[in-house]
Amino acid sequence: MDETVIGVKTGFTDEAGRCLVSASVRNGITLICVTLNDRNDWQDHEVLYDYGFGQLSLQEVTFPADWTLPVTGGTTGTAAVAPAETLTVGVKDGNMPAWSYQLNTPPFLYAPLTAGQEAGTWKLLLDGRVAAQGRLLVQSAVTYQEKRQSRNPEAGGNGCCKNRAKKESNRKWKNTNSKTAGRCRILFRRQAEKLISDGKVKVNGHPVKLGDKATLADLITVGGERVYLPRKKQYRYLMLYKPRGYVTTTSDELNRRCVMDLLEDVEERVYPVGRLDKDSEGLLLLTNDGSFANGIMHPSRHISKTYRVTVRPDVTEEQLIALSGSMELDGKMTQPATVVCQDQGAGACRPADDHS
Repeated sequence: MDETVIGVKTGFTDEAGRCLVSASVRNGITLICVTLNDRNDWQDHEVLYDYGFGQLSLQEVTFPADWTLPVTGGTTGTAAVAPAETLTVGVKDGNMPAWSYQLNTPPFLYAPLTAGQEAGTWKLLLDGRVAAQGRLLVQSAVTYQEKRQSRNPEAGGNGCCKNRAKKESNRKWKNTNSKTAGRCRILFRRQAEKLISDGKVKVNGHPVKLGDKATLADLITVGGERVYLPRKKQYRYLMLYKPRGYVTTTSDELNRRCVMDLLEDVEERVYPVGRLDKDSEGLLLLTNDGSFANGIMHPSRHISKTYRVTVRPDVTEEQLIALSGSMELDGKMTQPATVVCQDQGAGACRPADDHS
């Protein structure tokens, strides 16, 4: 064989006879050739490689440019992510296969973020099988959004602070009636404007015109029914029993069932707090409170989690010791865990107080 062959392995079995396996690399493309019971296998491998490489050309895989992840606590609500690796494949006649993509990411990213920071992993799938995989990186930095502290209107001076606070309060809550109806989640903006023009929107019993103002203290009715302007963001905290067969994500590019499919009558946009694997079942929290989610998931809080698993065959003492100690996952060391084995004859083992 020629110098492009990087490996050769021979073997023999009674059923298959002589077996020859080889691999060759040309122009960045790798092919593997296997022949069974072939008397001219060395020469045939060269012929097969000449034919195979002659059919293929090297092309770069183009990944979607709109991958984003939600960001909590940042100056922007989302962060663009993209693969860290450049992937090239050999294709026939210039026709790129119909790839699909799978992202393994946390439900949130927490500000501050730096460009190049790892944000998860990606997989390239062909016919449901993993063809390649790699890391996802944040594309642009996201700074932390400092919480604004309200001014004290009782501070000294000539009263300008009081007047400014009053003006800011009025500006905060005064809205045109069309915006008010929209914030009350009754209508779309154009529908609200039409109802106002038709005289069906009233403030304190009087019909209003486009551009009139309303405040929280006013009585607002639409078609005789009173509506209320939300005073502040409503946080939701949900406890969900996740059954097996659902992935813990808000959406899935493989069209697998997501935990969001289990929710009903939830108007707020909530996210899972943490993650349970597809084949796992148990308690899953969902919320739209980013601070709460961060407090639950951040490693510095050391919030313990309890998992119950069944193993077959029975777990050994050496395996229990290995499970209890720290181990490396994705390049980082986990915290030790407490492992309690129950009903060893039935092969049931429950790791408890896992601080990983």
